[in-house]
Amino acid sequence: MAVTEEKIAECVGYYRRLLTPRSSQSASQARDSRLDVIIRRAGAKRRSKQLLLRLEHAFTAAGIATDPRLTDPDLRADERVFVFDSTRPVDDLPRRDGCSFADEAAMQSFVWTNRTKIRKFQELGLKGFKPQVRLGGGEGKIDMLCHRTVQREKELVGIELKPGKPDDRAEGQSQRYLDNLDAYARTHGYDSAYLIVISGRPNKAARARVEAYAAARGLKVTFLLYSVQMNLL
Repeated sequence: MAVTEEKIAECVGYYRRLLTPRSSQSASQARDSRLDVIIRRAGAKRRSKQLLLRLEHAFTAAGIATDPRLTDPDLRADERVFVFDSTRPVDDLPRRDGCSFADEAAMQSFVWTNRTKIRKFQELGLKGFKPQVRLGGGEGKIDMLCHRTVQREKELVGIELKPGKPDDRAEGQSQRYLDNLDAYARTHGYDSAYLIVISGRPNKAARARVEAYAAARGLKVTFLLYSVQMNLL
């Protein structure tokens, strides 16, 4: 029997209600469910790639994120899946084996090699990548520097990579990069500056402080999370 859109909507609605108005802040507070339970709530007896893709799209549309992703090919039917509001990431979810880089050098090498293939970079219109650029101001080199055009304005973009969860030192570093990017942009013909911080895990408190620091100075910063997956064909 085919799974209907109504059953998928019921499944999504069930998990959406679990998250509202609760604000998940940690793994101990986050809702979770086994994959096979999610599948049964959608009206199916067994998993399929098509079903999991439909569920993932429906969850995303409802503002729900999962960890691991429902379409993760390594996800077992009896495995615990964390479910949380996509606007309120959970700080300390346990990392699954094989999903993170061993160190910053490995992450830098991978991102640089695949910079023109990373979909998010394409969506943001990033181009003219340069690795390991010193911006001045006494701070170390930023991992990548590039630019984009936004509403006919040329914007300088700095990318900082963190394989794990950013700590207090990384927070201060991000604030200094914001200042240095702004100064560099003003002296190199750019209209604005923009910092992107990519990490393996979120640090909500540090993110809030960096965002407040940027907002107070009229600067822009975005925090992104990465996942790494290998498919063998």
